[in-house]
Amino acid sequence: MRILYIDEVSHLQLQLLDVHYKGHSMAADPRERIHAGKVYCYLGKTIAERGLLWQMGQMIKAFASTLFSLAIIPLCFKEYRKFLKRAWIQGVAGHEKLAVYALKTLANHFIYRVNLSCEEGELEEAVNHTHFALQFDPDSVYILQRQQELGHLKRSLEQELIDVERELQQDFNSITALCKRANIYSQQGRLNEALADIERAIASEPDSPCALRLRGIIYYKQKRLMDALHDLNRALRMGSYSVEALCYRAELYWRHVLDRVSHAQLDCALRDFNHALELDPRSVLALSGRGLLFFKQGRVEEALSDLNRAVEIDPYAVNALECRGDLHVQQGNLEAALIDYNRVLELSQDFTKMAYYKREKVLAELEENVLLERDPHALLELELAAL
Repeated sequence: MRILYIDEVSHLQLQLLDVHYKGHSMAADPRERIHAGKVYCYLGKTIAERGLLWQMGQMIKAFASTLFSLAIIPLCFKEYRKFLKRAWIQGVAGHEKLAVYALKTLANHFIYRVNLSCEEGELEEAVNHTHFALQFDPDSVYILQRQQELGHLKRSLEQELIDVERELQQDFNSITALCKRANIYSQQGRLNEALADIERAIASEPDSPCALRLRGIIYYKQKRLMDALHDLNRALRMGSYSVEALCYRAELYWRHVLDRVSHAQLDCALRDFNHALELDPRSVLALSGRGLLFFKQGRVEEALSDLNRAVEIDPYAVNALECRGDLHVQQGNLEAALIDYNRVLELSQDFTKMAYYKREKVLAELEENVLLERDPHALLELELAAL
């Protein structure tokens, strides 16, 4: 792992925050970005908080730790000398603010990965991401709550798995027990094992609505979209409803597998989202999906209401944030759009290319691109509003 040193305030913004969509070599290994953030924030904060002697001691400590990590003499590198000089001279002139922002940006990215892993049924990955997020923002109440929730869910699933294994010992082909275990496996991210249990259940009872619904959800997560649509249609016709199944079918109707979407299909998707929200009015998946559908239909006020609600419930809902940014652009509210696009760029590596392009267009319309060329702090001040 290489250690990179940042000598300019603008370089911090470019290398730590925009690295994943600028195609910089750091993008190949996220740990490099994280380590660079730690080194920078450490020096920036210490310079801002203490006196001269203490500062000198911390500089020596930072130098020693760097020497230890590299096992070479870092002063041989021009970038490192410039970094120390700049950090010493500037002191409190923006370093601490930048450091806090860099930490929060990295924490936000991991929180997004937590939520994405939960949606994809990868519970173990989600738990791991909360640990990383807390390293960068240990005082975040949201992260601590999510960590507790996921820890409780993990323990609960492990106990449920023990119980259902006992049921299967008594009745090896129990449809109910197989579906329970498949559901647990799916939530744990063990999709192949979940699918094997569901196949056994369907082999015994081909028209089991619960098994068909679960298989449709697993197929959706595995990107077998036509198979997913077929199973979800069968299960939902038989009355085996769940928020997840309804939202996935709605998404399949109008976004993924149909080349030409008719008004009838849009109506079906809307009915599914409405039904999902009847089952769970706080479903971010349903609110985000319906908000985007309303937006595509030109129902702007209804779309904004759903998207605002989704972001209120989950501030890390990237789909809702990007769609709301698009909606703000359409309404001419460019400052609000900029905040939403900045938030998307902070959180996700999956959405960045398009969001970066959209943000560039907004900045051009605001004529902020001229300001940024003169003052590299300007983008930071704009993006801090998104925190």
